[in-house]
Amino acid sequence: LVKKAQHRSFKVAARKATKRMEKWVEEGAINCQDLLLLVKAEDASLVRNKSVDEKTRAYKLAITTAGRHGKIQLRALACERAGKFLLLQAGKNYEAEEMLRDARDLYAEWGAKA
Repeated sequence: LVKKAQHRSFKVAARKATKRMEKWVEEGAINCQDLLLLVKAEDASLVRNKSVDEKTRAYKLAITTAGRHGKIQLRALACERAGKFLLLQAGKNYEAEEMLRDARDLYAEWGAKA
């Protein structure tokens, strides 16, 4: 019971934060647009009635937007999250490995060390 209540409160907090970011982007603060797209991709990955392709497109949009904005670390994170999502999908291992390799390379480019 406690876990359900806690889970619900996290969902409410996430929705509020997402709405706040959407408002910022609408007002012209494009510096958080790529993060908003990643949050939306993560949210889409949890929705049952969306196809794997729709969910993957959401991640790819976040990856592309972060790259366009020059945010290597956010692009790396989006690749990592997309790769982990794809690992859980039947028949998507090749795509998952590709995303995870991209994430590793981007993290290295950013200066992260394992």
